[in-house]
Amino acid sequence: MVNKIINYEKSPAATSWFKKMILVGGDSFPEDPGTNYYEGEVTTTYIQQTYMSGYTPVKLYASYNVTDPQHTPTPTNIKREISAGSGYLLFDGHGNPISWNTHWPDIFNWKNTPGGINIYKFPLLTNGGKLPVCVVGGCHNSMFNVTLLSTLTDDKNNTHFTWCYGSPCPESWSEWLTRKIGGGSIATMGNTGLGYGTLGDNNHDGIPDCIQYLGGYQEGMFFKTINEGVTILGDAWKGTISKYLDAFPGMADQTDCKTVEEWPLIGDPTLKIGGYPASAGLKAQINNAESGVEVDLGKNVVLQGVASDGQAPYTYAWDIEQSDGTIQHVTGSTLTYSWNVPGVYWVSLKVTDSSGKVNTYDTIVGVGDWLGLGDWLNGNNQNSQSQQQQINPQQVNPSPNQQNSQQINSQQSSQQSQNSPSSQQNNLLLQNLLVRHQTINR
Repeated sequence: MVNKIINYEKSPAATSWFKKMILVGGDSFPEDPGTNYYEGEVTTTYIQQTYMSGYTPVKLYASYNVTDPQHTPTPTNIKREISAGSGYLLFDGHGNPISWNTHWPDIFNWKNTPGGINIYKFPLLTNGGKLPVCVVGGCHNSMFNVTLLSTLTDDKNNTHFTWCYGSPCPESWSEWLTRKIGGGSIATMGNTGLGYGTLGDNNHDGIPDCIQYLGGYQEGMFFKTINEGVTILGDAWKGTISKYLDAFPGMADQTDCKTVEEWPLIGDPTLKIGGYPASAGLKAQINNAESGVEVDLGKNVVLQGVASDGQAPYTYAWDIEQSDGTIQHVTGSTLTYSWNVPGVYWVSLKVTDSSGKVNTYDTIVGVGDWLGLGDWLNGNNQNSQSQQQQINPQQVNPSPNQQNSQQINSQQSSQQSQNSPSSQQNNLLLQNLLVRHQTINR
Protein backbone atom coordinates (compact mmCIF):
# COMPACT_ATOMS: atom_id res chain seq x y z
CA MET A 1 0.00 0.00 0.00
CA VAL A 2 2.82 2.45 0.79
CA ASN A 3 4.25 2.42 -2.73
CA LYS A 4 0.73 2.58 -4.17
CA ILE A 5 0.01 5.74 -2.19
CA ILE A 6 3.36 7.38 -2.91
CA ASN A 7 3.06 6.77 -6.66
CA TYR A 8 -0.56 8.02 -6.68
CA GLU A 9 0.54 11.31 -5.12
CA LYS A 10 3.67 11.90 -7.21
CA SER A 11 1.86 13.77 -9.98
CA PRO A 12 -1.65 15.09 -10.68
CA ALA A 13 -4.13 12.55 -12.00
CA ALA A 14 -5.03 12.87 -15.67
CA THR A 15 -8.47 14.42 -16.12
CA SER A 16 -9.26 11.83 -18.80
CA TRP A 17 -9.90 9.26 -16.07
CA PHE A 18 -9.94 11.18 -12.77
CA LYS A 19 -12.94 13.34 -13.70
CA LYS A 20 -15.15 10.26 -13.98
CA MET A 21 -17.39 9.02 -11.16
CA ILE A 22 -18.71 5.45 -11.30
CA LEU A 23 -22.18 5.05 -9.76
CA VAL A 24 -23.44 1.54 -8.96
CA GLY A 25 -26.92 0.84 -7.63
CA GLY A 26 -30.32 -0.72 -8.07
CA ASP A 27 -33.61 -1.28 -6.28
CA SER A 28 -32.46 -1.96 -2.73
CA PHE A 29 -35.79 -2.57 -0.97
CA PRO A 30 -39.51 -3.16 -1.54
CA GLU A 31 -41.47 0.06 -1.22
CA ASP A 32 -44.84 1.20 -0.02
CA PRO A 33 -47.25 2.02 -2.85
CA GLY A 34 -46.84 5.59 -4.00
CA THR A 35 -43.07 5.91 -3.92
CA ASN A 36 -41.30 2.80 -5.28
CA TYR A 37 -37.90 4.49 -5.31
CA TYR A 38 -34.89 2.57 -6.59
CA GLU A 39 -32.90 3.56 -3.53
CA GLY A 40 -29.40 2.79 -4.77
CA GLU A 41 -29.95 4.66 -8.01
CA VAL A 42 -31.73 7.58 -6.36
CA THR A 43 -28.97 8.02 -3.79
CA THR A 44 -26.02 7.82 -6.17
CA THR A 45 -27.66 10.04 -8.79
CA TYR A 46 -28.56 12.68 -6.20
CA ILE A 47 -25.02 12.72 -4.82
CA GLN A 48 -23.42 13.10 -8.24
CA GLN A 49 -25.81 15.77 -9.46
CA THR A 50 -25.77 17.75 -6.21
CA TYR A 51 -22.13 17.59 -5.15
CA MET A 52 -20.07 16.13 -8.01
CA SER A 53 -21.54 17.71 -11.15
CA GLY A 54 -18.04 18.44 -12.44
CA TYR A 55 -17.45 14.70 -12.81
CA THR A 56 -18.78 12.64 -15.70
CA PRO A 57 -21.12 9.98 -14.28
CA VAL A 58 -20.70 6.39 -15.40
CA LYS A 59 -23.94 4.78 -14.26
CA LEU A 60 -24.26 1.04 -13.72
CA TYR A 61 -27.91 0.77 -12.74
CA ALA A 62 -30.21 -2.20 -12.40
CA SER A 63 -33.03 -0.27 -14.06
CA TYR A 64 -31.01 -0.29 -17.31
CA ASN A 65 -31.57 -4.04 -17.64
CA VAL A 66 -33.75 -3.63 -20.73
CA THR A 67 -32.57 -0.39 -22.30
CA ASP A 68 -28.81 -0.63 -21.72
CA PRO A 69 -27.65 -4.02 -20.37
CA GLN A 70 -23.99 -3.04 -20.85
CA HIS A 71 -24.47 -0.55 -18.02
CA THR A 72 -26.09 -2.71 -15.36
CA PRO A 73 -24.34 -3.72 -12.11
CA THR A 74 -23.12 -7.11 -13.33
CA PRO A 75 -19.64 -8.41 -12.47
CA THR A 76 -18.46 -7.95 -16.07
CA ASN A 77 -19.71 -4.37 -16.33
CA ILE A 78 -18.36 -3.32 -12.95
CA LYS A 79 -14.96 -4.87 -13.67
CA ARG A 80 -14.81 -3.12 -17.06
CA GLU A 81 -15.56 0.33 -15.69
CA ILE A 82 -13.27 0.09 -12.67
CA SER A 83 -10.47 -1.13 -14.92
CA ALA A 84 -10.95 1.94 -17.16
CA GLY A 85 -10.19 4.20 -14.18
CA SER A 86 -12.12 6.87 -12.28
CA GLY A 87 -11.59 9.47 -9.58
CA TYR A 88 -14.47 8.22 -7.44
CA LEU A 89 -16.44 4.99 -7.12
CA LEU A 90 -19.79 4.92 -5.29
CA PHE A 91 -21.81 1.78 -4.53
CA ASP A 92 -25.18 1.84 -2.76
CA GLY A 93 -26.98 -1.41 -2.06
CA HIS A 94 -26.29 -4.60 -0.10
CA GLY A 95 -23.08 -6.14 1.11
CA ASN A 96 -21.16 -8.56 3.28
CA PRO A 97 -17.43 -9.12 3.82
CA ILE A 98 -17.22 -11.00 0.50
CA SER A 99 -19.44 -9.11 -1.91
CA TRP A 100 -21.57 -6.16 -2.90
CA ASN A 101 -24.85 -6.66 -4.77
CA THR A 102 -28.29 -5.17 -5.40
CA HIS A 103 -31.69 -6.07 -6.88
CA TRP A 104 -33.28 -5.73 -10.26
CA PRO A 105 -36.30 -3.39 -10.11
CA ASP A 106 -39.09 -5.00 -8.06
CA ILE A 107 -37.39 -8.43 -8.01
CA PHE A 108 -36.46 -9.05 -4.40
CA ASN A 109 -34.81 -12.44 -4.20
CA TRP A 110 -31.18 -13.56 -4.24
CA LYS A 111 -31.48 -16.12 -7.02
CA ASN A 112 -32.01 -13.50 -9.73
CA THR A 113 -29.79 -10.47 -9.15
CA PRO A 114 -27.39 -8.37 -11.23
CA GLY A 115 -24.53 -10.09 -9.41
CA GLY A 116 -22.58 -7.03 -8.24
CA ILE A 117 -18.94 -7.80 -7.54
CA ASN A 118 -17.20 -10.03 -5.01
CA ILE A 119 -13.63 -10.48 -3.85
CA TYR A 120 -13.12 -13.42 -6.22
CA LYS A 121 -13.33 -10.94 -9.12
CA PHE A 122 -10.86 -8.43 -7.65
CA PRO A 123 -7.76 -10.14 -9.13
CA LEU A 124 -9.18 -9.30 -12.56
CA LEU A 125 -9.22 -5.52 -11.97
CA THR A 126 -6.56 -3.90 -14.16
CA ASN A 127 -6.90 -0.15 -13.59
CA GLY A 128 -3.23 0.17 -12.58
CA GLY A 129 -2.59 3.70 -11.34
CA LYS A 130 -6.08 4.96 -12.25
CA LEU A 131 -7.30 4.53 -8.70
CA PRO A 132 -10.63 5.78 -7.32
CA VAL A 133 -11.60 6.77 -3.82
CA CYS A 134 -14.39 4.27 -3.12
CA VAL A 135 -17.46 4.73 -0.92
CA VAL A 136 -19.56 1.58 -0.53
CA GLY A 137 -23.04 1.46 0.97
CA GLY A 138 -23.87 -2.02 2.24
CA CYS A 139 -23.46 -4.23 5.29
CA HIS A 140 -20.10 -5.52 6.54
CA ASN A 141 -18.06 -4.60 3.46
CA SER A 142 -15.36 -3.20 5.77
CA MET A 143 -15.65 -5.81 8.54
CA PHE A 144 -12.20 -6.28 10.06
CA ASN A 145 -12.46 -9.57 11.95
CA VAL A 146 -12.71 -12.01 9.04
CA THR A 147 -10.09 -14.60 8.11
CA LEU A 148 -10.07 -17.74 5.99
CA LEU A 149 -10.16 -19.86 9.15
CA SER A 150 -13.03 -18.02 10.80
CA THR A 151 -15.16 -17.84 7.65
CA LEU A 152 -14.61 -21.47 6.60
CA THR A 153 -15.51 -22.75 10.05
CA ASP A 154 -18.74 -20.75 10.24
CA ASP A 155 -22.01 -22.27 9.06
CA LYS A 156 -25.23 -21.37 7.24
CA ASN A 157 -26.73 -20.10 10.50
CA ASN A 158 -23.97 -17.50 10.94
CA THR A 159 -23.14 -19.05 14.30
CA HIS A 160 -19.84 -17.22 14.63
CA PHE A 161 -21.16 -13.96 13.15
CA THR A 162 -18.68 -13.82 10.27
CA TRP A 163 -21.57 -12.91 7.93
CA CYS A 164 -19.97 -15.09 5.25
CA TYR A 165 -22.02 -18.24 5.96
CA GLY A 166 -19.20 -20.65 5.22
CA SER A 167 -17.81 -18.93 2.12
CA PRO A 168 -14.04 -18.38 2.27
CA CYS A 169 -12.93 -14.80 2.87
CA PRO A 170 -9.25 -13.96 3.53
CA GLU A 171 -10.02 -10.31 4.32
CA SER A 172 -12.90 -7.90 3.89
CA TRP A 173 -14.15 -6.57 0.57
CA SER A 174 -12.95 -3.04 1.35
CA GLU A 175 -9.51 -4.09 2.55
CA TRP A 176 -8.90 -6.28 -0.48
CA LEU A 177 -10.09 -3.65 -2.95
CA THR A 178 -7.81 -1.05 -1.36
CA ARG A 179 -4.62 -3.09 -1.22
CA LYS A 180 -5.19 -4.85 -4.54
CA ILE A 181 -1.92 -5.04 -6.49
CA GLY A 182 -2.23 -3.65 -10.01
CA GLY A 183 -5.47 -1.76 -9.45
CA GLY A 184 -8.47 -1.60 -7.13
CA SER A 185 -8.98 1.59 -5.13
CA ILE A 186 -6.66 4.03 -3.38
CA ALA A 187 -8.96 4.12 -0.32
CA THR A 188 -12.34 2.71 0.68
CA MET A 189 -15.00 3.72 3.20
CA GLY A 190 -17.79 1.35 4.15
CA ASN A 191 -19.54 -0.30 7.07
CA THR A 192 -17.87 -2.72 9.48
CA GLY A 193 -21.30 -3.92 10.64
CA LEU A 194 -24.92 -3.86 9.56
CA GLY A 195 -25.65 -0.82 7.41
CA TYR A 196 -28.80 1.24 7.84
CA GLY A 197 -31.04 3.08 5.41
CA THR A 198 -34.54 4.49 5.12
CA LEU A 199 -37.44 3.93 2.75
CA GLY A 200 -40.16 6.00 1.17
CA ASP A 201 -40.96 9.64 1.97
CA ASN A 202 -42.26 9.55 5.50
CA ASN A 203 -41.88 13.28 6.15
CA HIS A 204 -43.81 14.05 2.93
CA ASP A 205 -41.36 16.65 1.69
CA GLY A 206 -41.08 15.16 -1.79
CA ILE A 207 -37.46 14.05 -1.17
CA PRO A 208 -36.68 10.34 -0.86
CA ASP A 209 -35.75 9.53 2.72
CA CYS A 210 -32.90 7.30 1.52
CA ILE A 211 -30.82 10.43 0.84
CA GLN A 212 -31.92 12.31 3.97
CA TYR A 213 -31.07 9.82 6.73
CA LEU A 214 -28.59 7.19 7.87
CA GLY A 215 -26.25 5.58 5.32
CA GLY A 216 -27.41 7.51 2.29
CA TYR A 217 -27.06 10.81 4.12
CA GLN A 218 -23.59 9.91 5.34
CA GLU A 219 -22.45 9.01 1.82
CA GLY A 220 -23.75 12.35 0.61
CA MET A 221 -21.89 14.25 3.33
CA PHE A 222 -18.58 12.79 2.17
CA PHE A 223 -19.07 14.14 -1.33
CA LYS A 224 -20.46 17.42 -0.01
CA THR A 225 -17.18 17.85 1.88
CA ILE A 226 -15.22 17.07 -1.29
CA ASN A 227 -17.33 19.63 -3.15
CA GLU A 228 -16.36 22.24 -0.55
CA GLY A 229 -12.78 21.99 -1.76
CA VAL A 230 -11.33 19.52 0.73
CA THR A 231 -8.58 17.50 -0.96
CA ILE A 232 -6.96 15.65 1.95
CA LEU A 233 -8.72 12.33 2.43
CA GLY A 234 -8.71 12.30 6.23
CA ASP A 235 -10.16 15.81 6.32
CA ALA A 236 -12.94 14.67 3.99
CA TRP A 237 -13.69 11.70 6.26
CA LYS A 238 -13.63 13.98 9.32
CA GLY A 239 -15.96 16.44 7.60
CA THR A 240 -18.37 13.62 6.82
CA ILE A 241 -18.60 12.48 10.43
CA SER A 242 -18.88 16.05 11.70
CA LYS A 243 -21.68 16.96 9.30
CA TYR A 244 -23.60 13.81 10.14
CA LEU A 245 -23.39 14.38 13.89
CA ASP A 246 -24.34 18.04 13.48
CA ALA A 247 -27.57 16.88 11.84
CA PHE A 248 -28.16 13.77 13.96
CA PRO A 249 -26.35 13.84 17.34
CA GLY A 250 -25.03 10.38 18.01
CA MET A 251 -26.02 10.31 21.67
CA ALA A 252 -29.64 11.05 20.76
CA ASP A 253 -30.20 7.86 18.81
CA GLN A 254 -28.20 4.64 18.88
CA THR A 255 -28.67 3.99 15.16
CA ASP A 256 -27.10 7.34 14.29
CA CYS A 257 -24.31 6.61 16.74
CA LYS A 258 -23.61 3.25 15.11
CA THR A 259 -23.81 4.71 11.60
CA VAL A 260 -20.77 6.91 12.21
CA GLU A 261 -18.93 4.49 14.49
CA GLU A 262 -18.89 1.69 11.92
CA TRP A 263 -17.61 3.78 8.99
CA PRO A 264 -13.78 3.67 9.05
CA LEU A 265 -11.41 5.02 6.46
CA ILE A 266 -9.31 2.22 4.96
CA GLY A 267 -6.40 4.05 3.40
CA ASP A 268 -4.03 6.92 4.17
CA PRO A 269 -5.78 9.85 5.90
CA THR A 270 -3.01 12.19 4.68
CA LEU A 271 -3.63 11.25 1.03
CA LYS A 272 -3.85 14.15 -1.41
CA ILE A 273 -6.87 13.19 -3.53
CA GLY A 274 -5.89 13.46 -7.19
CA GLY A 275 -2.18 13.76 -6.40
CA TYR A 276 0.22 16.68 -5.98
CA PRO A 277 1.65 18.85 -8.76
CA ALA A 278 4.67 17.14 -10.29
CA SER A 279 8.01 18.29 -8.91
CA ALA A 280 10.50 20.01 -11.19
CA GLY A 281 13.59 18.28 -12.48
CA LEU A 282 14.59 14.72 -13.25
CA LYS A 283 11.87 12.10 -12.95
CA ALA A 284 12.12 8.32 -12.90
CA GLN A 285 9.16 6.07 -13.58
CA ILE A 286 8.37 2.40 -14.15
CA ASN A 287 5.72 2.14 -16.86
CA ASN A 288 2.34 0.76 -15.76
CA ALA A 289 3.56 -0.10 -12.27
CA GLU A 290 1.99 2.67 -10.17
CA SER A 291 0.00 0.24 -8.03
CA GLY A 292 2.27 -2.76 -8.48
CA VAL A 293 2.37 -5.69 -10.88
CA GLU A 294 1.22 -9.31 -10.57
CA VAL A 295 3.05 -12.16 -12.26
CA ASP A 296 2.92 -15.96 -12.29
CA LEU A 297 5.34 -17.98 -10.22
CA GLY A 298 8.50 -18.61 -12.23
CA LYS A 299 7.37 -16.37 -15.09
CA ASN A 300 9.23 -13.28 -16.20
CA VAL A 301 7.94 -9.83 -15.40
CA VAL A 302 9.16 -7.10 -17.74
CA LEU A 303 9.47 -3.64 -16.21
CA GLN A 304 10.32 -0.65 -18.38
CA GLY A 305 12.16 2.23 -16.77
CA VAL A 306 11.57 5.73 -18.12
CA ALA A 307 13.44 8.98 -17.44
CA SER A 308 12.32 12.52 -18.24
CA ASP A 309 13.07 16.19 -17.53
CA GLY A 310 16.77 15.60 -17.01
CA GLN A 311 19.91 15.73 -19.14
CA ALA A 312 20.42 12.70 -21.35
CA PRO A 313 21.95 10.21 -21.49
CA TYR A 314 20.51 8.42 -18.46
CA THR A 315 21.72 5.41 -16.53
CA TYR A 316 19.30 2.96 -14.90
CA ALA A 317 20.00 0.87 -11.80
CA TRP A 318 17.52 -1.60 -10.29
CA ASP A 319 17.34 -3.00 -6.75
CA ILE A 320 15.33 -6.23 -6.58
CA GLU A 321 14.20 -7.90 -3.37
CA GLN A 322 14.84 -11.65 -3.19
CA SER A 323 12.85 -14.30 -1.32
CA ASP A 324 15.54 -14.43 1.40
CA GLY A 325 15.39 -10.66 1.92
CA THR A 326 18.64 -9.87 0.14
CA ILE A 327 18.82 -7.31 -2.68
CA GLN A 328 20.06 -8.01 -6.20
CA HIS A 329 21.39 -5.17 -8.35
CA VAL A 330 20.77 -4.97 -12.12
CA THR A 331 21.42 -2.20 -14.67
CA GLY A 332 19.65 -1.21 -17.90
CA SER A 333 16.41 0.57 -18.77
CA THR A 334 14.44 -2.69 -19.03
CA LEU A 335 14.24 -5.24 -16.22
CA THR A 336 13.28 -8.84 -16.99
CA TYR A 337 13.05 -10.92 -13.85
CA SER A 338 11.30 -13.87 -12.22
CA TRP A 339 10.82 -15.29 -8.72
CA ASN A 340 10.35 -18.92 -7.71
CA VAL A 341 8.82 -18.29 -4.27
CA PRO A 342 5.34 -16.74 -3.89
CA GLY A 343 5.23 -13.38 -2.16
CA VAL A 344 5.25 -9.61 -2.56
CA TYR A 345 8.62 -8.19 -3.60
CA TRP A 346 9.98 -4.64 -3.62
CA VAL A 347 11.61 -3.30 -6.80
CA SER A 348 13.32 0.10 -6.99
CA LEU A 349 14.61 2.00 -10.03
CA LYS A 350 17.27 4.69 -9.68
CA VAL A 351 17.85 6.99 -12.66
CA THR A 352 20.92 9.20 -12.93
CA ASP A 353 21.28 11.84 -15.63
CA SER A 354 24.48 13.14 -17.22
CA SER A 355 24.68 16.02 -14.74
CA GLY A 356 24.68 13.63 -11.79
CA LYS A 357 21.09 14.28 -10.64
CA VAL A 358 19.28 11.25 -9.25
CA ASN A 359 15.63 10.25 -8.94
CA THR A 360 14.04 6.97 -7.80
CA TYR A 361 10.77 5.13 -8.35
CA ASP A 362 9.58 2.12 -6.34
CA THR A 363 6.95 -0.51 -6.97
CA ILE A 364 5.99 -4.00 -5.80
CA VAL A 365 5.53 -7.30 -7.62
CA GLY A 366 3.01 -9.85 -6.38
CA VAL A 367 4.29 -13.28 -7.38
CA GLY A 368 2.06 -16.33 -7.74
CA ASP A 369 -0.11 -17.09 -4.73
CA TRP A 370 1.09 -14.04 -2.83
CA LEU A 371 -1.96 -14.17 -0.56
CA GLY A 372 -0.98 -17.64 0.70
CA LEU A 373 -4.22 -19.31 -0.40
CA GLY A 374 -2.45 -22.51 -1.44
CA ASP A 375 -1.65 -23.32 2.18
CA TRP A 376 -5.36 -23.19 2.94
CA LEU A 377 -6.25 -25.43 0.01
CA ASN A 378 -4.05 -28.18 1.44
CA GLY A 379 -5.84 -28.00 4.77
CA ASN A 380 -9.42 -27.60 3.58
CA ASN A 381 -10.29 -30.96 2.09
CA GLN A 382 -12.77 -32.25 4.68
CA ASN A 383 -16.54 -32.12 4.86
CA SER A 384 -17.64 -32.04 1.21
CA GLN A 385 -21.27 -31.32 2.00
CA SER A 386 -23.62 -30.65 -0.87
CA GLN A 387 -26.11 -28.74 1.24
CA GLN A 388 -26.65 -25.18 0.01
CA GLN A 389 -25.91 -22.55 2.62
CA GLN A 390 -27.32 -19.08 2.85
CA ILE A 391 -25.42 -15.82 2.72
CA ASN A 392 -26.82 -12.59 4.12
CA PRO A 393 -25.86 -9.55 2.06
CA GLN A 394 -27.36 -6.86 4.28
CA GLN A 395 -29.69 -6.19 7.15
CA VAL A 396 -31.12 -2.75 7.21
CA ASN A 397 -33.69 -0.36 8.52
CA PRO A 398 -34.51 -0.62 12.18
CA SER A 399 -36.69 2.37 13.03
CA PRO A 400 -34.49 5.11 14.47
CA ASN A 401 -35.77 8.27 16.13
CA GLN A 402 -34.14 11.09 14.19
CA GLN A 403 -33.21 14.49 15.59
CA ASN A 404 -36.40 15.99 14.16
CA SER A 405 -38.34 13.46 16.28
CA GLN A 406 -39.94 11.89 13.23
CA GLN A 407 -40.47 8.16 13.45
CA ILE A 408 -39.49 6.43 10.21
CA ASN A 409 -42.42 4.04 10.36
CA SER A 410 -42.01 2.37 6.99
CA GLN A 411 -38.46 1.18 7.61
CA GLN A 412 -38.16 -2.53 7.36
CA SER A 413 -35.79 -4.79 9.23
CA SER A 414 -34.91 -7.45 6.71
CA GLN A 415 -32.61 -10.40 6.56
CA GLN A 416 -31.99 -11.28 2.93
CA SER A 417 -30.03 -14.20 1.62
CA GLN A 418 -28.48 -15.78 -1.42
CA ASN A 419 -26.91 -19.16 -1.99
CA SER A 420 -23.37 -19.65 -0.77
CA PRO A 421 -21.14 -22.64 -1.44
CA SER A 422 -20.91 -25.98 0.26
CA SER A 423 -17.55 -27.08 1.65
CA GLN A 424 -16.74 -28.82 -1.62
CA GLN A 425 -17.61 -25.65 -3.50
CA ASN A 426 -15.48 -23.67 -1.05
CA ASN A 427 -12.46 -25.57 -2.29
CA LEU A 428 -13.44 -24.72 -5.85
CA LEU A 429 -13.77 -21.05 -4.95
CA LEU A 430 -10.35 -21.07 -3.32
CA GLN A 431 -8.84 -22.91 -6.28
CA ASN A 432 -10.43 -20.45 -8.69
CA LEU A 433 -9.08 -17.51 -6.70
CA LEU A 434 -5.65 -19.11 -6.56
CA VAL A 435 -5.65 -19.73 -10.32
CA ARG A 436 -6.63 -16.12 -10.96
CA HIS A 437 -3.71 -14.90 -8.92
CA GLN A 438 -1.34 -17.25 -10.72
CA THR A 439 -2.56 -16.46 -14.25
CA ILE A 440 -3.39 -12.79 -14.00
CA ASN A 441 -0.92 -11.78 -16.72
CA ARG A 442 -1.52 -14.61 -19.17
